[in-house]
Amino acid sequence: MTRRPGRFTAYENRAKALLGSPEKLSRLLRQAASRLDRTAGASGRFGALRTDLADLIDLLRAWAAGEYKSVSAGFVVTILAAVVYFVTPLDAVFDYIPVAGLLDDAAVVAFALRSTRDTLDAFRRWRGEQQAGRGDASAAEGDRYLP
Repeated sequence: MTRRPGRFTAYENRAKALLGSPEKLSRLLRQAASRLDRTAGASGRFGALRTDLADLIDLLRAWAAGEYKSVSAGFVVTILAAVVYFVTPLDAVFDYIPVAGLLDDAAVVAFALRSTRDTLDAFRRWRGEQQAGRGDASAAEGDRYLP
C-alpha cells in the first residue's frame, strides 16, 4: 500500500470546502492551469505527470460544469486535494526552492493518480468520444478545456 503524503488530510478538507463554492473552485483550476503552464518543457516522468495533471484539471472543469458525472465524490476530493497542494506555494517543500518544490508537488499528484488512474482513463475516453461526436477539429491529443 502506498503511504499517504503528510498532511494530505488537511488538503482533502480544503478540497471538500471548495466543492460548495463554484467561484473558488473555478479560480483554483485557473491557478492550477497557470502554474502547470510554467512547467512546460518537462520531459520523461515529469512530462507524463504534467499531462496527467492537465487531464485531471480538465476532468474537474467538466465535472464542475455538469458535463461529466461519472466520478465519485471521493475521487473528486482526492484529485482536488492534490490540485490544491500543487497550487499552494507553502506546502511541505516550498515551491520557490528550485526542483525540490516541484518534486514535492509531483509526489503528491502521483500519489493521487495511483488511486484514480482507471477513472482518469475513463474520462479520457469520454472526452475523445465527445470531441469525435462533435466532429471537433481540435480533437487531437493535447487539446484541452484549459484556456
